[in-house]
Amino acid sequence: HGSHSGDKAQQLEAACREQLRQHWGEGPGGDQNRSHHALVEAIDRCTEANRGRGDRKWGSTTALVVSLVCNQLHVSSLGDCQAAVLEQAGPGAFRFVYLSPPMHRSPSSTDGVSIPHQTTLYANEPGERCMHQHQLDLHNESIVVVGTDGFWANLCSPEGVAPCLESELRGRSLKEAAQSLYLVASRRMTGSRSGKPDDLTVVVARASGVRRRYTDGAPQADNPRVRDHIERWSNGTACDGTWYQVYFDDL
Repeated sequence: HGSHSGDKAQQLEAACREQLRQHWGEGPGGDQNRSHHALVEAIDRCTEANRGRGDRKWGSTTALVVSLVCNQLHVSSLGDCQAAVLEQAGPGAFRFVYLSPPMHRSPSSTDGVSIPHQTTLYANEPGERCMHQHQLDLHNESIVVVGTDGFWANLCSPEGVAPCLESELRGRSLKEAAQSLYLVASRRMTGSRSGKPDDLTVVVARASGVRRRYTDGAPQADNPRVRDHIERWSNGTACDGTWYQVYFDDL
């Protein structure tokens, strides 16, 4: 939100990426949610740097960090971008298991539009209570779907997310699934009275090489990878979805 929202998003992206890079290749690290730790630290560092420079550019950004830590997916979010996970349920079939919730400042504004939590990276920063964090075991061949708020708002009704994702992923390659999900959201955005004009970015990734749980803190197999198992579709507006692809690409 604001004339410099893209600058804010890119600044936070770089800081969050640096925080995550410090821990790449490490083991589970106890109960700490690595994505959440990285996001909180990145917000604090960016805010401190901007205040030190007196940088009061008008703008704010939401944030979503999803990272693989051994056989677990660590999710942390501020605002209304979301991540979903589906597990393999048979040849070409998937079962919906998780969707991160949107985090809003209030139930709705006076005009009925929900207002997401955001960070200005300067002042009046939201606390951790305004952020969502979650950790879940990731099974081999699980699918992770990450999207901007515009994607999720236009995909379908909230109660229809599970059947919609399961249907669109069934029997499709990653490329076909990403394209199909993008087109469903895009058509609803432009062709329905309930459509919400917004940036649309969706990333579909498959985790491969996930092994059994780590029992003694020592790696028993290579960390799961999603490199070369990513498809991204975007309408090219806002920050062009680079926030999401950074973390999947570089793991």
